[in-house]
Amino acid sequence: MSTILKSSNFVDPQYLTCLRSYWNGQIETSKKQIVKGISSAKNPGVDLLLYRLWIELAAQERDSTTLNMLKAHLNKLADESEDYKSIYYSLIALVHFELDEIEAAELMINSLDAEKHNLYFCELRFWLTTRDLEQNPDESWLFQFKTIDYVVIEKVARYFATNSAYDRSLGVCHAAEKAYAKSHLDKQIQLQLIMKLGCWKDALEASDFLHKKFPQNPSFLLDAGYASFQLKKYKDAVDYLEMGKGVSYEQDPDILNLLGHSYVELFKQSHKESYFKKASKALETSIDVSREMGLPIEYPSNQKMRLLKMKGHNVEITGRFWLAKLNAQSFAQIRTKGESDVRYLRKPLGGQAQPGDLCFFVYEDKVDRDGRKVWRLGALYKVIEKPEWDPIHRYQNLLSLQFLPEIAVSLDIHEEGRKAGAVHNPEDPRRFDVFEIDQSGFDVIIDNVCEALGEDDQLSRTLTQLRSA
Repeated sequence: MSTILKSSNFVDPQYLTCLRSYWNGQIETSKKQIVKGISSAKNPGVDLLLYRLWIELAAQERDSTTLNMLKAHLNKLADESEDYKSIYYSLIALVHFELDEIEAAELMINSLDAEKHNLYFCELRFWLTTRDLEQNPDESWLFQFKTIDYVVIEKVARYFATNSAYDRSLGVCHAAEKAYAKSHLDKQIQLQLIMKLGCWKDALEASDFLHKKFPQNPSFLLDAGYASFQLKKYKDAVDYLEMGKGVSYEQDPDILNLLGHSYVELFKQSHKESYFKKASKALETSIDVSREMGLPIEYPSNQKMRLLKMKGHNVEITGRFWLAKLNAQSFAQIRTKGESDVRYLRKPLGGQAQPGDLCFFVYEDKVDRDGRKVWRLGALYKVIEKPEWDPIHRYQNLLSLQFLPEIAVSLDIHEEGRKAGAVHNPEDPRRFDVFEIDQSGFDVIIDNVCEALGEDDQLSRTLTQLRSA
């Protein structure tokens, strides 16, 4: 086998440049450097190290297109090369393995059985062995080569760490500590152990150390943020996580979830509006990103519900009341969906409703004996957020469900004055079929609710108490 590295301590500068970007989490930069490095490699065999790194990057991103491209390209190189043919075939077999084409990988490895001193042949045989739970994978082959491939070292070390074989994991790390000391792989493995043991102070110290070494790598920011979160240092947690902006912040559900949850806890402590908005933004972004990636949204959704519940409980009732007319479809959805589905919603109220105002949702039903349409009360909501600008509906409010009566209550009130369609002021609530209720109208609603549901009903008692107040 041809020598890839001059000695165990020598690392080709082009390869090291690609690795530094990889260590910093700059994957796209590393890929560009790999392509450039392969085309201009000066030291023999360096292109093999670069191809192995490229395979790993594509595998981490589940990029089957790139993996298949590499498979075809390496196959062409194997046909054109005699010195490295078996190594190229071993790399192709690794690509098959990463694509979960296990049978193809096994067929190739069996055909290369005579090439036992091929590093990548040994690596693939190792990974195939790990699939058999009854076998104990052997890493001794790693120490038989002058070739020190960082990717192979890291993957094997992380495998043992993940499977709680930390002594073996650190032993693998030592194989590369001279050539790749600046990777601090041993520190990363130690952090993995500390996190698993729940030693959060030590984890914070270790992750902070690694973040300072690799400031562009978001994984260490996440570790530091998570350790801070576990220590209930929520402000420190968001400080670490906010540093991830511009790296992978907006596309990483793990960072977004932890960031949102941390802001939820800060809002719980202080009820600052800024924390509420930042928590909402992070959690809503996480939900959107998770959906796009096909990931579960239960965690960010639950935290969003917690946040909104805290927001609603923290808003005192003002004594100002609104009546919002809904169309038949919207009214039916609120009445028939589960409470959890309609607990919070946004609705245009014209920009005048403020947190603490109550809003009665009604539907204009059939005509009564006097030829007038009857309004039926379907739900009572509380405004829990100031109106926010919306390009279509102008101003919208966030509302929290307070009561969903068992039956829709007929109300003995009717619209007076101009119709909503005749309102020209774009900020007038009537433009959105929203009407402010005066005290006399509120009294009528209370009487109608008590008559329909009984005075002992919870909604009846609540409205009666508001009238007394």
